[in-house]
Amino acid sequence: DTVNVRASSLVNENEKQELLNTFYVKFGIAIPKYYILEDSLAIDLNRDKLIDTLVVLSPVSLEDLKYSDCKIETVPRRVLVEIINKGSYSKIRKIHSNLISNIGGVLSKYNGLFVTKKGFEIHHQSGSRYSWNYITEFTTQYQDSILLVRIEKTCSLEGNDKKDEYLFNNKSLQAINVNDTIQNNCNCDDLWQKLES
Repeated sequence: DTVNVRASSLVNENEKQELLNTFYVKFGIAIPKYYILEDSLAIDLNRDKLIDTLVVLSPVSLEDLKYSDCKIETVPRRVLVEIINKGSYSKIRKIHSNLISNIGGVLSKYNGLFVTKKGFEIHHQSGSRYSWNYITEFTTQYQDSILLVRIEKTCSLEGNDKKDEYLFNNKSLQAINVNDTIQNNCNCDDLWQKLES
């Protein structure tokens, strides 16, 4: 199976063509050089007792200054890829472009994938004096898909925290967009003002 890139227009430059048409193999799938492997998590995604893999791929334009002006996609996006282990081969089940921060480089706010009892979490965080943590938790209890079960948001100012938790009854992943939330400081601005006074 191969991860494909949705190029915004016909790409002619040799360097861009090489990024799109040269591949490396990892976890049994072909990945274009356009993507850097940022993170991975071994987990059973479809309850078949075989270890599958979640992979976070990041466009080179978000990670390497050399490629920062390399416009292959209109909006470069990190993606979360579900790779299903079929025993003798691997298959891509789903690619999600709405669950991981698209902010470039060290400021990306993405902080990792973590296993939970019933699935996994994706962590994002930012700041020091004024800070926030944003955790999305997903269940892998269903054979054909992963679903959102919880969001936890913590806004902090100099050690004073305010935590909110939102529970969902197995919400579809298409209904959320992490980038909208984190680009707005997880809506912590009002709370920070209250904590200051």
